Amino acid sequence: MSDIPPWFGERFYPLTHFIGYRRRNVEPREPLFFKTVRASKWAGQVELVAHTFIATWVSIVFLALMSRGAPFRERQVPVVIAAFGAVAVLIFAMWKVPASQPRCVILANTLCAIIGVGIAKLFALSGRLNLQEPLEGGGWACPATALSVALAACQLLNLTHPPGGAVAILAASSPEVYALGWWAVPAVLTSSLIMVVWACLINNIFSRSYPQYWIFSEIQNTESESTSSLDETKAASG
Repeated sequence: MSDIPPWFGERFYPLTHFIGYRRRNVEPREPLFFKTVRASKWAGQVELVAHTFIATWVSIVFLALMSRGAPFRERQVPVVIAAFGAVAVLIFAMWKVPASQPRCVILANTLCAIIGVGIAKLFALSGRLNLQEPLEGGGWACPATALSVALAACQLLNLTHPPGGAVAILAASSPEVYALGWWAVPAVLTSSLIMVVWACLINNIFSRSYPQYWIFSEIQNTESESTSSLDETKAASG
């Protein structure tokens, strides 16, 4: 269930449909065409796969176009930062899981990029990083440290997002990404925003609902309510 307030969702509906808001107690409409065919199990699977194929293909095209636009082109940003292949798998094939929600996609990727670039620069300043010969001089420790610090930070902030780990490693081990320096951060942030915006549009056109939440999940809300009720019960009994 989306964390969008009902008053906001209703006021701006149907626009809010494309940011994950769903009206309560409303039966889904039946398909206007090919009802019998679309009701079959195989048709639903074909529709699911076709939807994912189109969404993924277009998203990578958008990222490639972004990398060729100013100011990224003159800084030779890679056509697609490899980690966003994993992002596409999450938001188009596993769009309901917590790691696929916008909070994790945007914040975790950006945070991991900052940490990855920062760790790489620290190793470079110490003279221990040589991406041409990463096994020499302790350079192998750079991506290991970047990933470990990034994962720890994401866990502390409840932003665990698998592609974020790849972002941190790439920033500390890929010559292409390392050459960007701090420009890797806006490149990752822009790519994350493009993926989320496109996912909100394409995932909500048919039967999918994305995102499941923006900030707080239903589980977190339920846990908070349970904690409050427990505190009230203890206070009353005391």
